[in-house]
Amino acid sequence: MASLLSWLRRGPDWRPEREIAADVEAELAFHVEQATEQGVREGLSREAARAAALARFGDVERVRRECVAIRTEGSAMRVKLLATAVGVLFLATCALGLGLVAARRASAARDQAVRAEAEALRAHLEAERAAREAAESRVAAATGASSGAQLWLERFRIGADNWQLGWAVAVELVAQLPPEEAWTVMREVFPQLSVPQREQVLKPFVFHGGHPRALDLLDLAMRDPAQSVCSRAAYYLREYAFEDFERDPAAYERWRAAHAGKDLAATVRDSLTEYAARLAALTPNSLEPAAVESHLAEFEALDFKAARQLGVEVDGVLRSSGAADVVDEFRRRKDREGYEKLKEFLREKSAVQRASK
Repeated sequence: MASLLSWLRRGPDWRPEREIAADVEAELAFHVEQATEQGVREGLSREAARAAALARFGDVERVRRECVAIRTEGSAMRVKLLATAVGVLFLATCALGLGLVAARRASAARDQAVRAEAEALRAHLEAERAAREAAESRVAAATGASSGAQLWLERFRIGADNWQLGWAVAVELVAQLPPEEAWTVMREVFPQLSVPQREQVLKPFVFHGGHPRALDLLDLAMRDPAQSVCSRAAYYLREYAFEDFERDPAAYERWRAAHAGKDLAATVRDSLTEYAARLAALTPNSLEPAAVESHLAEFEALDFKAARQLGVEVDGVLRSSGAADVVDEFRRRKDREGYEKLKEFLREKSAVQRASK
């Protein structure tokens, strides 16, 4: 019986059920026979010993069925588990495959979109080039010349509301034409440009210190009907006048009249001298908190780059005007704090000036 239990504990049997049943029958017959032989040795007749052996097993048919069931049940469970695992693996593989396919499709779609965008840009640039050449040809045929205000106007009109195009054409105009001719062309075409282009064509005239006729073009822009163009001009004028004219058009008119006939470098030098004189004249009594804020804000908004590029000795002008120490203190107070210290500094400055008189 112990060997039968050992046989059952061997684990699931993967063979067909009929082979398992045959083995169980043979195993049971062997144990019945062993028990019968044991009874015979103990003095029983073979019939009595066999009957005793069968009695020990009880319902042999039931035992046979249970043994077969025990040997095949684990096998069935493992088959189910294996089938489940195979199914899960199959689904995971399918999902991975679908994911890879989707990723490849998405990548292909992105590549196609990029190619389409690049092709559209190429076609757009090609169309602009062709339109520009056609415009130049029309104007050249009509005027018998390859330059002139009308030709440049046609180039601006290729993309009337395209500010990048306006900027690019203005850059070419400044680079290709002598200063007076470039100013003459711009003066004629400026009122006919779109607002975005009128804003942008100022840049090539004010960059790198400024075109010799930069102030003339900025004057046109300061009188423009579009407020955005006026604001842009006032912003650029701060580099030359060291004042903000956006909220005070009358101050601009006075400044423009005071510097009429001067070249750009002289205008900037004289304007800086006037600003330095205003700083040097500051006294503690004039510096209430709001005034300090105003002067600091004005100073922070200034850019001396154009003056230096035009050869103006900024620090020299400030020193000769007596404003260098005020400017140095402003630079230390650009965080807009320390009002009392700034006022104390100016009070000491005034005392020194009075003692030296």
